[in-house]
Amino acid sequence: MSKRDTKSGKFITDSEPVISKPISIRLPPSLEAELRAVAGDAVAPWIRAAIAEKLARDKQ
Repeated sequence: MSKRDTKSGKFITDSEPVISKPISIRLPPSLEAELRAVAGDAVAPWIRAAIAEKLARDKQ
């Protein structure tokens, strides 16, 4: 889960600060509904983790 650092104001994840520009994606309604059902209120952290897992798999 990401939190905002009280000193710097930057968002912090469990592993490192989130300092990049936001990325937006368009999803079909069915995929968005499935994502929200699985991720709940933590959509952004869930997407970051999914992307990190996919990148790690693709590097192998």
